[in-house]
Amino acid sequence: MSCTVIKCNATTVDDLGALEVSISNEIKKLIRMIKSMLGSMGDGELGISAYDTAWVALIKNIDGSDINAPQFPSCLKWIADNQLPDGSWGDDKVFLAHDRLINTLACIVALKSWDAHLDKCEKGISFLRENLWKLENENEEHTNAGFEVAFPSLLEIARGLDIEIPYDSHVLQKVYAMRNFKLKNCDRIPVDKMHSVPTTLLFSLEGMPNMDWEKLLKLQFQDGSFLCSLSSTAYAFMQTKDNNCLKYLTQVVQRFNGGVPFSYPIDLFEQLWVVDRLQRLGISRYFQPELRKCMDHVYSDGIISTTTTLSASSSSSTSSSATAVTTGSHCCYSCSTMLLLLMLVDVATTAARRRY
Repeated sequence: MSCTVIKCNATTVDDLGALEVSISNEIKKLIRMIKSMLGSMGDGELGISAYDTAWVALIKNIDGSDINAPQFPSCLKWIADNQLPDGSWGDDKVFLAHDRLINTLACIVALKSWDAHLDKCEKGISFLRENLWKLENENEEHTNAGFEVAFPSLLEIARGLDIEIPYDSHVLQKVYAMRNFKLKNCDRIPVDKMHSVPTTLLFSLEGMPNMDWEKLLKLQFQDGSFLCSLSSTAYAFMQTKDNNCLKYLTQVVQRFNGGVPFSYPIDLFEQLWVVDRLQRLGISRYFQPELRKCMDHVYSDGIISTTTTLSASSSSSTSSSATAVTTGSHCCYSCSTMLLLLMLVDVATTAARRRY
């Protein structure tokens, strides 16, 4: 009779101690890396947004010389120069249906509004028709924040310009239904509150109907913007002709030579985004001095006062994060990766200590 001997590698106290030391060293290493990133953000990096550039391009000339010309022709030129080979506009490295389609529709509307580059416009319309169905199949987490409100707003402008899109298609009717549901059930931010205190809806005013602009102008940031959003501020200017909005938009268009980002100042967005991620991940205790420095910077530029409170909208943080990544916030993207790794190591350490 033979006997099989099974050898087990017993975990020793020394092994566990070595593991804990290794994990502790890894945490310290990641903390140093993130502290270094936070200290070197500078003015930040952010890609150009075709969607926001299109909204700015829609603004009519205001000096009276030619009311049938755009106030910012460089924005229109950027749109014409940056159409992708397939006829769309947007991120050429990542295809997300909601992001690509809303960028494309916005640029089509801008070109058609000025009867400019109609060949590019037709190519964009063909792309739109061929890819609308993809809206139904995309993961909800990849949907742009506020898409269900902003996209129908563009569709209505497109219809008025006689742009031939299958408006009665099932997928677009579904988007309209989502818009109507959100507007009717936006209980988290009542209309009276939205007109009296700053809320995150200020970032997407271009999709909101029936606004009281006299009240909303009182919520304008000191730099002339609405929550540092280019599309929102462009739409606000179209409705109000407010000179502070125009100054803000002119500054940003000149700063970026035509194409504009979705948010400016860029460093303000990045500082707030990083603080938010650190808090949400539950690891802010490692970075208290950095958090204080970030918030001091946010308040020091005068754009946001220390008494300003932004109320949350119904948009998910996941959608907002996805949008931030796809629009080119490279510094924040790298930092978020390190933050996630640090969180996982932190959880592993806690679990190991509880177990042994």
